[in-house]
Amino acid sequence: MKTAIIVIGFEGSGSVFISKTISHVISSTPFGDWNGYGFNRQMGEDGIVLHRSIPYMRPKLWHDDPAELRELFAGYDRLRFVVTTRDLSASVTSRMSRFGGTAEEYQNDNSRATRFLQKLLAQEDCFIWSYETMCALRKSYFDRLYAWLGVESSFVPNIEDANQRLFSRGFLETETGGPKDPS
Repeated sequence: MKTAIIVIGFEGSGSVFISKTISHVISSTPFGDWNGYGFNRQMGEDGIVLHRSIPYMRPKLWHDDPAELRELFAGYDRLRFVVTTRDLSASVTSRMSRFGGTAEEYQNDNSRATRFLQKLLAQEDCFIWSYETMCALRKSYFDRLYAWLGVESSFVPNIEDANQRLFSRGFLETETGGPKDPS
């Protein structure tokens, strides 16, 4: 059965990172050999991974209907989708630092991307990959993803919580690392 895996989600949601991870565990190539953008191998090969942020490229390109991806992979027996999510404030902050633009522009992008991702979740075989859940659960979350993919692997890439760079955590912790008393 020829399978394609499409990793798709909001820009700045960690989709490149998890695309590279999936490519590594399903094709046994060294982690990082593929940059995580576009296709990991030639169209038509089994175990292909496609990474798509929504939107993708500049100028922005969009998928608005899951049928577009079905048509692209018409020669494949099975499509599996990994939908990537992240705190939208972190995602917008990441996009603004990389591409410029305004918060309003990215909020509009988020609305359009959300409509597409909701259709995808309703129509396709999907695993939701959450950046924050990855940071919290680490290996057990990767194990769950690998079980869903049907691969055996103990690989866990180096995880650095980039949200910590984006948001001040001072209001949550004291100098000793414990939680502050909210009163």
